[in-house]
Amino acid sequence: MRGSDPSSHNTQSEDILAEEFEFDGADGMSYQEFLQRIRRIAFREGKSRDSAWMVDLAPLHLSGDALTWYESLEADVQEDWHLFRKAMARQYGGNAETKADDTTEDATSDERHESNPTDDPLLPARIEIINWTARILASNLRLPKSEGQWLDEARERKAKYSGNNEVVHWRLVETWDPIPKNAIPTGNENGNKLFSVRIWKEGGLTLGKQVRGGLFWTNTRAWIPWWGREVPWGGPFEILVGNPSAVRWISPRDADRFYAVEGGFEASSPHALLIAQFKHVGQLEPGKVFSGDGQGHFGWWLFEFHNHDFRVLAWA
Repeated sequence: MRGSDPSSHNTQSEDILAEEFEFDGADGMSYQEFLQRIRRIAFREGKSRDSAWMVDLAPLHLSGDALTWYESLEADVQEDWHLFRKAMARQYGGNAETKADDTTEDATSDERHESNPTDDPLLPARIEIINWTARILASNLRLPKSEGQWLDEARERKAKYSGNNEVVHWRLVETWDPIPKNAIPTGNENGNKLFSVRIWKEGGLTLGKQVRGGLFWTNTRAWIPWWGREVPWGGPFEILVGNPSAVRWISPRDADRFYAVEGGFEASSPHALLIAQFKHVGQLEPGKVFSGDGQGHFGWWLFEFHNHDFRVLAWA
């Protein structure tokens, strides 16, 4: 039997090293964009959960002052993806005065990171939106590829964070589970709080709503806007829970750079699906919008509606 060509074993590494970008800490690329590019390479190579792989890759794309800064770091920071990311944020996340004086604003930012860790792949991604017309591809995010994978990760997430009322995350609600008391309200209908949910449907993780009290469909757990209809859902779903002060609503067309809360994706679109909110006949309805789209979608009395006026849920 003929053996494999030894040169083929180097192809993957050569492709990774051929990525033509460098971060020098001075011009052009922000540190957030640099970290996001590292994540995208890791996702493409099936390494998005491998923190050691990502922290080893990062310095290969540093140059100039940034490389000099990296060489000055302690070994434990160079070898830990979470510590490395925090070090980059401190070094390149503000102006020189902010770095030198360690202002209250930086301290507040650190507290937010501690209350909602950013390095746990089980938690919702912070999706950087530079401007609304720059669409975000779902393939660039770490999202489940099957219903089985979604449920496995959802159960792992539930087990890990079920006792934590502060960390914002998607909490699995199975058919026998009550609605968590720390669910984050994302709408209001006739005095009843509405909550954003996501379910696996037709090859994707789509968004809908759940209402606590006030509806007479006793067997219905959630509602999903889907191809012109508002579809009742009685199976398992995830509901967004945590500290509501950790998130805020953004009018995306009017905003500068912001970080959207990860929603999901649908097989019918390559773009990331985000949590949206709409005003409709005096109510606030939670729904969904694809990154960069001019209109979003929400359900109302068994029908799906479209609206150009919407807000997107973002990290505070």
